[in-house]
Amino acid sequence: LARTEEEEKLRQAREQDEQQRRLEEEAREAAFRNEQERVEAARRAEELRKSKEEEKHRLLMEEERRKQAAKQKLLELEEKISRRQAEAAKGCSSSSTVSEDKFLDIVKEKESADVVDWEDSERMVDRI
Repeated sequence: LARTEEEEKLRQAREQDEQQRRLEEEAREAAFRNEQERVEAARRAEELRKSKEEEKHRLLMEEERRKQAAKQKLLELEEKISRRQAEAAKGCSSSSTVSEDKFLDIVKEKESADVVDWEDSERMVDRI
């Protein structure tokens, strides 16, 4: 009976040790999973932070580009206004002279092109 009781105590002690070992192993595995989840959450948070930062930078660059385009357009308009004011200051006659000069230049170009075409046509007719 004493031997049976001793064997029973040893068996219970082994089972208890085995159960304790399993619990410790499960606790280690749970701690490992928690650590992995924590690392993954930190990685996702960092990626999110970087993407927000990149988006903010992109928006700032786009805004800066728009501002530069608006400034450029403003400068062009101011230049155009100042040219028109300068032309208006010269008076209508000088601006009409400029327009006439441009018109005469265009007519001269057209006439010279017509003359060249006419001469080419004449040479063709002469050959025939």
